[in-house]
Amino acid sequence: MSKAPSGRRLSQSPETVRSVIRRKARALKDATPPPNRRQLIGAHVASEDAPEDESPWSRRYTEAAQRYEGMDLCSQEASAAVIDGLQQWVRLVPQRSVGPGGTPEPANKWGLGAERCVLRAIQSHLVAVGQPLLAARINSEMTDLLQTAESLDECCMRRRADRHAEKRLVATARIQTKALVKLLSVIRLDDNPAKDTSAPRRRRGARRRHDPVRDRRLMAEWAQVRGKAGMSRKEFCAMKGITLRTFIQTQDRFRKQSAAQADDPT
Repeated sequence: MSKAPSGRRLSQSPETVRSVIRRKARALKDATPPPNRRQLIGAHVASEDAPEDESPWSRRYTEAAQRYEGMDLCSQEASAAVIDGLQQWVRLVPQRSVGPGGTPEPANKWGLGAERCVLRAIQSHLVAVGQPLLAARINSEMTDLLQTAESLDECCMRRRADRHAEKRLVATARIQTKALVKLLSVIRLDDNPAKDTSAPRRRRGARRRHDPVRDRRLMAEWAQVRGKAGMSRKEFCAMKGITLRTFIQTQDRFRKQSAAQADDPT
């Protein structure tokens, strides 16, 4: 008769058997089955479709671009929309942005992309209607603003930003934006500065009639841009579609009218 090997127990106590059964049951209950291939693919697609948080400058850019898409870019409506967009942009500076890979992005300059496209269209329109000086002035103002935004990006993307330099650049950007907005506010894109050939010509020897109200309006518009947007008299005349001689004559009449009103006791 064979004997069982030493060290192996032929039987276990009832208490030990119950402990083993409870431990195995608990392990089976807590165990989570591994995901299959279809579940893994579905989770990956869901993570790609999940919307990422959009930065404030990017959200403003997207909303502005969608607004401009539905407009005539050579209209007064587009000019007013660009003014609004520039004012929104300058309220966000300085902007700091980091790409998906952790690389800093030039958010301040990128943020002007939508307005830059519309301003290019406005400049082309002004050249087409015979106002190249005004188009060049807009281009100059926008170029200066873009250079400031680029310098601000260089400051913001450094590992250790220079707070004083950043403060100076932000102040410069605000002044330049204000000057560009003032310049755009006096542009009348709906007015055609070209000569109207259908208008009756003035007879030779007939005395030209001048409208004092029109003279005052022209001088008021000149007072708004003189020294603020940095516009010269020649550029202002090109914008209004008049000659420099006409401007000087209007200015003389306006001075005489103002002096006469000052001398009138009533």
